[in-house]
Amino acid sequence: MNTIFSGDFSTSELSDWTVEQHVPDGYSDFIVRDNKLVFLDAGNRLLPNAPALENFVIKGAFDADWNINNKEFSLRIFFAYDAYKRQGFALDFGSNGKKLFVKLIAPDRTIISAK
Repeated sequence: MNTIFSGDFSTSELSDWTVEQHVPDGYSDFIVRDNKLVFLDAGNRLLPNAPALENFVIKGAFDADWNINNKEFSLRIFFAYDAYKRQGFALDFGSNGKKLFVKLIAPDRTIISAK
């Protein structure tokens, strides 16, 4: 499989990403630190500027600060995303404070599968 998009976190510009506004401005949702994207708050969506795909593989690393929010967090990766409707299927990765989970969520927010 050929790489068609690779997130570049070497500058704070994020020129290969689009920020979709969902919460009011006033503070940063994320920063780039040590060539890593660090999420500071929930709300806005970061969308990669990539063409529509039928098949894809996502590779990367994820780390969470387990000492905050009672070990609760969630990260959603959207696909088959409709920017006009601002919805799509999503993989939701996270922790409820006791165990890790992954969910496949439909555009209408119905949970299709959970582990």
